[in-house]
Amino acid sequence: MLVAVSASPYQVEPVDVGLRGVVATGRVARQRVALTVRKRSATVPRMLRDARGVAWVVALTALWVYALTLSPTVAWRNFGEDSGDLLVASATLGIPHPTGYPLYVLLGRVAGFLPLGTVAFRINLVSALAGAASVYFLARLALTLAGDTRRWGASLAAASAALLYAFSQGAWSQSAVAEVYTLNAAFLGAILWALALAERTGAYRPLALASYLFGLGLTNHLLLLAAAPALALVVARRLAARSIGVPGIVLLLLLAVWGITLDSYLPIRASRGPEFSWGVPNTPDRLFWVLTGRQYAGNFFHRSLPQLVRHVVAGRWWIDFGWGVGLLLAGLVGVGPSWRAASRTGLLPVLAALAAALALVSAYSIPDDVGYWMPVAFLLCAIAGSGLAALWSMAGARLARLALAAFALAVVVLGVVRNYREVDASADATPYVYAHRNLETVEPNALIVSEYDGRTFSLWFYKATDFRQSHPNLVVVYKALLVWPWYLHHLAKRYPDLAVPPGSNDPDLLMNRLVARNIERRPVYLVRDDPGLARIFRLEPTGYPLLPIFRVRLKAP
Repeated sequence: MLVAVSASPYQVEPVDVGLRGVVATGRVARQRVALTVRKRSATVPRMLRDARGVAWVVALTALWVYALTLSPTVAWRNFGEDSGDLLVASATLGIPHPTGYPLYVLLGRVAGFLPLGTVAFRINLVSALAGAASVYFLARLALTLAGDTRRWGASLAAASAALLYAFSQGAWSQSAVAEVYTLNAAFLGAILWALALAERTGAYRPLALASYLFGLGLTNHLLLLAAAPALALVVARRLAARSIGVPGIVLLLLLAVWGITLDSYLPIRASRGPEFSWGVPNTPDRLFWVLTGRQYAGNFFHRSLPQLVRHVVAGRWWIDFGWGVGLLLAGLVGVGPSWRAASRTGLLPVLAALAAALALVSAYSIPDDVGYWMPVAFLLCAIAGSGLAALWSMAGARLARLALAAFALAVVVLGVVRNYREVDASADATPYVYAHRNLETVEPNALIVSEYDGRTFSLWFYKATDFRQSHPNLVVVYKALLVWPWYLHHLAKRYPDLAVPPGSNDPDLLMNRLVARNIERRPVYLVRDDPGLARIFRLEPTGYPLLPIFRVRLKAP
């Protein structure tokens, strides 16, 4: 019995579907990753002697757990309905929903060639690796903020903070599916660690590295704008101290622009006409529309000031950390005595980034905002890590230090136990079953008018991979996109045999026109009993019984 449990509206029942092959393939792949991680962790005692070793230990630990819970297919767990869009874009070098995410798409494309598990598993592995990288940089950042990286107390504090974040529900859930938020956290951590080093040492190279990573990271997600105030603060302090001149500023700008040039993938690839090309950004106006996420502009600035305060105060603190909130608060309290030295430790850029991250999560209103809280959680854990190191130093008695260590260990273990079942996507087979059972039912030249992100993206991905040879003329149209002129033009150009209706702002009208124009040319299906369907049509459920598709037929006169 494969049990698919999720808060998603798409997963409605346990399913026993004979998918032992797919799940077993994922299990073997996860075991191979875990074995590799264990081999690399064999020298843990020696690695714990320095900051780099501590960071590697916690990162490999996180990667091992992430691999065990990684989805082998398209995911509907963990708010992963978007995963199919990123998977199909990576598998076909397409363009997913705004802002296009070219960095993730290209990394996913490279991962798709790995001889490991299913195609979906390989691309999902990018999120797990990025999640582990974010844990690595969190530990390095916490140790840098703490100062003395040679003390066992600092190592323990950084490791505790990094693992607290690693096994928080938000960070862990996004490391088990194809999503862009773990890669964003990794870039945020790398940038802030480089800025902290620049603040401590006065060196220019870490600042140059941070500038390049900032530009490159923006091609993954605009949430990295949270690092902009931190970068600006460090540059301003350098200018005030006259330790950097105009040539240095120009170089920093050029490095950032160099990183952003990866966005050129979008118009270049769009001009080649891939099957999945959201926004078709092959003109300047459509490229701007995709890069700025204009499609989702209506989600900004919906909250009043009281609502904003309640949103930030309530947050996801208990959901993500559980009893780990106590360790987080203890670490934040421990930062207090070192506040006066913040300008020397690199803490000020981190605080600037934290303020920006809180502003971003407050300004943008969506139900599945788990990824938008991740930068906030990451930065608070990094700050708490330095505070825990300070508490260790202040707790001179051996018994007090043992109590602090025991508390930190207990909180991390409780976090793993508490969140494992909540985020485990390794048996989330429902998207695979849904797509396979229904695509097996339809004719090779069928037209499916789909709704909902999860269902549509699952059909897209498996149409482009497992059913690419058997259903070469299958067309899966996303009803919600029919109101966009670029989508109608793309459909007409990509599928010459498809009768595409003229534009309208009414998706139901467009759906009915699309069905009416094609029903005598090819079999037509809907993914639900749509109340917007005209009465001249009737529906016959078929395919996967728990989530069927519906054959559309003309009623008899």
